[in-house]
Amino acid sequence: MKSDFEMAFSKENMKHAWKKYIREETKKDILKDAVNYEDFAYNLERNINRIIKRIKGGDYYPQPLLRMDILKPTYTLRPISIPEIEDRLVFQSIIKILVPRIDPQLSDGVRSYRLEREDKKDDEEKDEDEDLAIMILVRRMA
Repeated sequence: MKSDFEMAFSKENMKHAWKKYIREETKKDILKDAVNYEDFAYNLERNINRIIKRIKGGDYYPQPLLRMDILKPTYTLRPISIPEIEDRLVFQSIIKILVPRIDPQLSDGVRSYRLEREDKKDDEEKDEDEDLAIMILVRRMA
């Protein structure tokens, strides 16, 4: 049986994370990464292989987050942190493996992304919850 590490950073899991989460979300970004979606997607196979090699070799480190403030409709500022595309892919690969294990153990009072509540949420709530999950991981890894 494969370990969580092997499952998270398998080529198949990383491609799934790209197709399901990154590809669509990155297109909607307010601010594009230095290496934008199109560049990364053009060499997707090579980029995934390079990331896996760096992770397995102990040479992968998340890039510094781009921190900025976004104006809310109430004219207040909302601070956000934007990870690089490569880091999003790594985070989503980890989330796909860990969330099904962790979710059943969470209290019902937890308001963040939850598997059993997913079908009851509208798309905007899902987007906010997925962003929150990524942000929590980013802050812990930074």
